[in-house]
Amino acid sequence: MDGSTSEKGPVDNQGKKESAEAKPKGFQIRIESPDLILNAAQKGKSGELGKSLLEKPIKSIDVKLLSGKGNFDLEASVGLDTLAGWDGDNNEDKTKLRTLDFRKDIAEEFGTYKERSNNYIITGPRGTPLVITEELSLNKCIITTGFVRDWSRRIERINPAPESTKENVENALADVSDVIKRSVSTIYGLALKPVPNEELVLHPPKVKTDEVGEYSTPEALLGKLNVEKPDIKFEDIGGQEGAKREIQGLAFALKNPELYRKWGTKPPKGILLYGPPGTGKTLLAKALASQADAQFLHVQASDIASKWYGDSEKIMKDIFELASKSDGKAIIFFDEIDAILQKREGAHEATQRVVSTFLENMDGLSKNDNVIVVASTNRKDSIEPAALRAGRFDRWVEVPMPDGEGRKQIINIHMGNAEKIAGRKLFKDIDIGQLAAKTEGFNGADIAEVLRRVLEEKVRLEGTMGFDPNPVETENITSELEYYEKKNKQGNG
Repeated sequence: MDGSTSEKGPVDNQGKKESAEAKPKGFQIRIESPDLILNAAQKGKSGELGKSLLEKPIKSIDVKLLSGKGNFDLEASVGLDTLAGWDGDNNEDKTKLRTLDFRKDIAEEFGTYKERSNNYIITGPRGTPLVITEELSLNKCIITTGFVRDWSRRIERINPAPESTKENVENALADVSDVIKRSVSTIYGLALKPVPNEELVLHPPKVKTDEVGEYSTPEALLGKLNVEKPDIKFEDIGGQEGAKREIQGLAFALKNPELYRKWGTKPPKGILLYGPPGTGKTLLAKALASQADAQFLHVQASDIASKWYGDSEKIMKDIFELASKSDGKAIIFFDEIDAILQKREGAHEATQRVVSTFLENMDGLSKNDNVIVVASTNRKDSIEPAALRAGRFDRWVEVPMPDGEGRKQIINIHMGNAEKIAGRKLFKDIDIGQLAAKTEGFNGADIAEVLRRVLEEKVRLEGTMGFDPNPVETENITSELEYYEKKNKQGNG
């Protein structure tokens, strides 16, 4: 296709011009419902405000609201897509771009700045104190309203958290947006690539505060805990029929503890989901919360590890207390639980303290029928045996790699979701059987990523070539599957 015609016939040049003008010019940020974002900040709610996926050299941009009692923080991360390589002719070029410190260039755009411990402290156009830092392990540029994180993700203050006033929230949103846009322009400029026409929408956190109870997240938990009310149905999860049946039964237990009491017994307090990465363990936990109409406290277990004596134990205690105080049902979900429940025998004293604190708090839930603990792991054998005994994680649910039928379901679900978002047909004459056969050994996350990349290529073709590409066909997906599998085998996927 040469850009002047499409499979639908000749292109209307006037319509094409209007369509091009309707697209954002360069990278833009739109703040949606700032009054509701203010309301979330004032009620102590935390959550993602917006996320955008871009093309190399930037992988993604993510903006979060972290709220405490009477104050708030904004944290924006700009992830660099260096694993896939930059547009250099040799490895030396890639190394230079990968290690290039562009944060100073960004800071200079905003006038006077201070440098402290390799962090750049600036003042936004509307007076918001900001810090431009980095997260080396994930290759991210981080922009915050006054804090940095150490290697264990612990927050260290450089500037006080702003008070949750209307002026402060609106100014911070605008100033952080300005720094993000300048960062995008700087990074693409260094890579000698045009800034993509993309719009990042900052919207209120997805869950209304009154749905999860009127409480403020303790400051120690900011950035370590995400509270939400998921809206995921079991039919939204492809395959895993055995695991889904068992989880559905557990949802009934959480909703009907009185029936257990009638028969002189108790529902399970701990559920361990185990299996390879990317098989849907987190989705199953969210579906459990959704069906049980429960508040979902999502904890990344590795985030609560700390180098400071006693901090991990306190954070864990705060999490359990928060769940116990919430109105209605609550599920505490520990993702990658093996990070904190390591076997105590022969372990460091700090590990033993953390495990003991976790087990004590879990035992403390024995009389609370409203709270259940769910955890996921792909290393069940490394977990402290005492955590797996009766009364703790006594219900084990295996979440294996999807079989052929499961892969068909996963493909259909993700194609259906994409078409629902687009409001139109995106796929044509897809041979699901062929794709299921070619995805043997793929987990659900792999399949979702392959389909995302196929659709992203259509976005690139329309954005750069200016015509409406053909719908996705089987050949498009099989080609991406082969490329994806090859890159993963090389360790570059």
